[in-house]
Amino acid sequence: MVRNTNRLYLRSSTILATPTSSTVGRAVLRQARRWLLSADFVWVVQAMHDTDVVLDGEGQIDVDAVLDEGKASVGTKGTSVEKKKMIHRMETIPLVGLNGASRALGRPREQVAAKKARKKVEFYESQDLAIRLTTIGDVTLDSFKMIVQQGRLSLGDVEDVFDGLRPMHSDAVFKRPKARLLDGSSGEPESNVRGVLPVALVNKCLTSIKNLKARAKSSSGTVPHSASIAVVILKVGMFRATDIETMNEWHSISRMVTGARSLVSWAKTVQLDEVSDIEKRKQILETVKTMDMRASINYGGNPVDFAELAGFGDEGWLTDQCLVSAATHIAVEASRDPAPTIYVINPTVAQFKEDEQRNKHLDTKNFIFSRCHDGLAILCPIFVDTDFGHWCGAIFDIKRRVVWVYDPFHKKQYEDEVEQKVKDVFFKLVDPAYKLQIRQFRAWLQRDGFSCGVYIAHWFDFYTSTYLLSPEAGVITDTEPLSRSELEKVRYKLFRYVLSGMKVDLAD
Repeated sequence: MVRNTNRLYLRSSTILATPTSSTVGRAVLRQARRWLLSADFVWVVQAMHDTDVVLDGEGQIDVDAVLDEGKASVGTKGTSVEKKKMIHRMETIPLVGLNGASRALGRPREQVAAKKARKKVEFYESQDLAIRLTTIGDVTLDSFKMIVQQGRLSLGDVEDVFDGLRPMHSDAVFKRPKARLLDGSSGEPESNVRGVLPVALVNKCLTSIKNLKARAKSSSGTVPHSASIAVVILKVGMFRATDIETMNEWHSISRMVTGARSLVSWAKTVQLDEVSDIEKRKQILETVKTMDMRASINYGGNPVDFAELAGFGDEGWLTDQCLVSAATHIAVEASRDPAPTIYVINPTVAQFKEDEQRNKHLDTKNFIFSRCHDGLAILCPIFVDTDFGHWCGAIFDIKRRVVWVYDPFHKKQYEDEVEQKVKDVFFKLVDPAYKLQIRQFRAWLQRDGFSCGVYIAHWFDFYTSTYLLSPEAGVITDTEPLSRSELEKVRYKLFRYVLSGMKVDLAD
């Protein structure tokens, strides 16, 4: 061995050939460094073969034991020429690099970096809190709870208080909270809490609270109130169970607030051509901000929750109720004397397994199918679930004796399934004398994975306004594709159709 700057060189065939992270390897490396730093070098001249290192009682290399077994010959003396030759031979094979600026054993470097990152996060959280206090005010969980307990919960009512509560302890999601009864022996919980814990940690806290109540009920027969329970989280703090429940409600309302903001932001970006439409949009945006996010819109007996309405702005699928409400508005607008009478079939009813129950809801008291006539048209949104959930549609044009079938993807697999549903569900109710023919309507091709409901509703609107009001016109089944901006305009128009059913809320 030889000490050469910061590297330790050794012949590969010696007994010190491969230090590892094991106990023996570390002992070898420590002993080697002691030899290198000592005044008298111990030269390993020759090794018969690789073998295990023999250690003495103090964990050091037992040189005598090595000599006794004849595994290597070790000498402390030698001429300068011999040493120079040996150094020359041994300098050719590096064993390990010794870092002169190496750190002491202890905390790994990654944990040091994590500690610095945590301090940085804490700094930005404190900075964010200071900004919130100066711009919004001192908002606590109690302030948020008072707002939530009101009858109405609109975006305008809750937005400022919602923003005043900051997410905190985002690095504590893997902590294990422990619920305990407040008896005064374990300290006082946090008061005037001005932030919310991560949703994963809140769910763990709720589970711990639930388990504590279950244990108390089984042991004493009584369930403690949440006000008498606290949750302890290591290096985070102690929180009342009531505050944890408020945090859980904050996370639930967070989804509503996010959806409402997304809806408003999306509506602002839609390009409108008419000045009147732009002015109308301003009124719509103000209406959205004053809507109760926990209420629903009732259009023709079809309740639409606010979360479903917010899906328009989040590139979401149109739900059953949104699609039916939009189609109902289209049917009402097109059903004017002497125009045909247009009905809309709820797609949920078509999913019923029992024929008697399904037929009762499909035909209704107006006998839509069993007493159909030339002045009748029926719009049928149809949900198929072959590979994944997907909206298709069918239009019964009784005057033309045609049932048009449209799949936005233009896939034969979906078109065949829609045709089969039309035959199995609807044809049984129609008078056979009409001899309806099923035909494919190759309208606009869908290019994304979430706008199928928008295409179906747009098809209903296009067909009823173009062909039902002009019976003499021929039906063109191959239309021009929709651009991105045109598709956004269609989505916005359908959003207005659904929102138009909110007569009571608009009056407020």
